[in-house]
Amino acid sequence: MNVIIYNLARRIFSQQTRNNIKEILFKINFKIKKILRYFLGELKNDELLKDLITRLGSDYDILMIHSSVNNMYPIYSDNLKLLLNSLVEYCQSNNITLAMPAFVFGDDKFFDAAKYYRSNIFDVNKSKSQMGLLTELFRRYPDVKRSIHPTFSVCALGPLAEKITKDHHLQTTKCGIGTPFGFMAEYNTKILGLGAKYFQVLTQANAPRDILKEDFPFKFNTLEVVPVKCINHSGDEFVYPLPNIKQDFLRDAVVMKSLLNDVVMNEWKLKSIPMFITNAKAVTETLIAAAKNGKTIYRRTKS
Repeated sequence: MNVIIYNLARRIFSQQTRNNIKEILFKINFKIKKILRYFLGELKNDELLKDLITRLGSDYDILMIHSSVNNMYPIYSDNLKLLLNSLVEYCQSNNITLAMPAFVFGDDKFFDAAKYYRSNIFDVNKSKSQMGLLTELFRRYPDVKRSIHPTFSVCALGPLAEKITKDHHLQTTKCGIGTPFGFMAEYNTKILGLGAKYFQVLTQANAPRDILKEDFPFKFNTLEVVPVKCINHSGDEFVYPLPNIKQDFLRDAVVMKSLLNDVVMNEWKLKSIPMFITNAKAVTETLIAAAKNGKTIYRRTKS
């Protein structure tokens, strides 16, 4: 999707409308899957893994994966559990910590976290990831660690998993210092997008605003602080103060693309499926430098 079209769609359509459009497109792809596969081919795990491993290499600490299996369908036509097993084996054999988002933004249509958490709890052991099927399979994978945060929790498996996830709930921000995203900016972290474009899913781009806090030039308006009931790994309850930020802003994909132009942002398509690889530290440092010069990826929308 072109960044200009992406920006326009976010301005014109609500989250619910965009979700409905995606659902319609998925159903259309399902009906014409044989035609799409005839012209574009099918993608199996062996070919996908060979391509990814060649591009990723093995000399880094953390692999953070954002994915959209719906966007990969129907060209991707293999077993997702086997793909996950292979990704885990690849990371374990190279001493790499594998991480994925396990975000919860509310109900599946409106994504109103403040409204959702007035009557629901966040259970680190049970709350399902809303970031796609691959992330939910990973959340349930043996020995995976999950950070405690009502909206921006992260799952991880490997040498650094405990370190990057254990204190998320003790921080005052979702993506700043002491959070998984803060650690990803400190370590050599590669971010991989499967079936997604970086301006749609790159959560690391939010880290600068949480790292700089009051020095960040774009100001976010907090409507209230919602006390969210959380249950930790041991079953103990505590309350997390979740800021309800006024949604009067958007991430500008065009500006993001221009600011990250100098970052190693490797984008490609594998049988029409969009992919990307970038570096968490480079993204964070580039956007922090831009913010210090008064430039951010956010812009105000009309109230």
